[in-house]
Amino acid sequence: MQEVSQGSRRDTLIICNTVHDKFRTRPGVKKFSVRNLRNTPSNIIKSAFVELARESTYRLNAIAKVLEYCNYNPVLTFIAVLHKDAEETLSELSHMAMSSRRDFDISPNIIESLSESNSHGHIEFEINLTLSYIEPRIQEMLLGILEGEHHLRKLKLLKGVEVHVQHKDGNRFLRIDQASSGELTLIASQLFILTNMRNGSLILIDEPENSLHPQWQKDYVNTLGDLIGRYDVEVFIATHSPLIVSGVRNSEDSISFHYAETGNTTFFDHSVPSAEESLWEQFETITPESRYVSDHVVDLLEDLDNKKRTFDEVTQALESMARASYDERQGKVLQAAKKLAIEIHQEAQNV
Repeated sequence: MQEVSQGSRRDTLIICNTVHDKFRTRPGVKKFSVRNLRNTPSNIIKSAFVELARESTYRLNAIAKVLEYCNYNPVLTFIAVLHKDAEETLSELSHMAMSSRRDFDISPNIIESLSESNSHGHIEFEINLTLSYIEPRIQEMLLGILEGEHHLRKLKLLKGVEVHVQHKDGNRFLRIDQASSGELTLIASQLFILTNMRNGSLILIDEPENSLHPQWQKDYVNTLGDLIGRYDVEVFIATHSPLIVSGVRNSEDSISFHYAETGNTTFFDHSVPSAEESLWEQFETITPESRYVSDHVVDLLEDLDNKKRTFDEVTQALESMARASYDERQGKVLQAAKKLAIEIHQEAQNV
C-alpha cells in the first residue's frame, strides 16, 4: 500500500484504521488516521456538513445514509456552547462602533444570536438531513459558527460546538463521541471519503475491519460501493478479515485479490456461486486438500451468527481443528476464526 501511495501522482486518500500508521504523505495526499486527534468524528462531521451544505443541501442526504447504516436517525443536532466569559466579550462588542466590530471578523447575525442565547448558555440547531431545504438564515448562522468555531473559541465567545445524534430506537440522544468505537470508525472514515474524493481519486484503506462488528465487515465492500457509486475512483483495501473478502460476492465492481506473501494477483469471478466457498483460498492460508476446513469454519461462524449453534459448540469445534492442524498458516486462520466467534457472541449478548 505504501508503494502504491508513493508511486501515484493522482489525488490520493489514505484511510488508516490502525495505530501502526506508517504511511508517508506527499502533495496531493489527504490522510485519515486514528492516531490523529484532529480526525475526531465530531470534526469530520462538521467538515462534511459545511462542505456538502455549501455545495447543495440535497447532498446532506449522503451523511444521512451513513448515519442510518449505523442505526442512527438521519438527524444531526449541533449545540454551540457559550464560553463562561461570553457575556463580558459580548458586552465589549456591543459598545464598539460597527467599524471596530469588523476587526473581529464576526457576522453581526452571529453576534446577535450569541447575545440572544446568552441566558440559555447555548444555541441549538437540529438539522434533518433528509430534507432538501434549510431555512437560509438558520443555515448561514450554523455554517458561520462551524466555519468560525476556532476564531470564536479564541475570542472566548464559544466553548465549542457539540454534535449529537439519536439512535433509531428514538430514546437515546448522545454526543457523537459517546458512540461505540466501531460506529465512530465507520462514520468518520466514510464521511472523510465522501467529502474528499474526486473523479480519478486513488483511495487506500488499511485494515478497515478494526473495531467493526462482523456484520459490518461482511457489508463493508458493498457499503463502500454505494458511497462512491457516482465517482470514477480506484480503491485498494488491505485486510486480514475473511469476512470483508466474503462481502465481494454481491459487488458488481471490478475486483482483484493481491497476495502480499506471494505477490500473485487473481481477479474475482462474479460467476462463482458463493464467495464463502473460496473465502480462505483468497488469503492463501488453506491448502487445496484442506478445503473442508475452510468450508466448515465459515459454516460454524454463520451458524453462530444465526443462533443455530451455541458459542461453546463453535469454539470447541474450532479448537478441535486447531489441535489437529500442523500447518502454521492454517493455525492462524483458526485463531482468527476464534476471535470472530468471540466478537459475534459478545455482540449477541449486548442486543
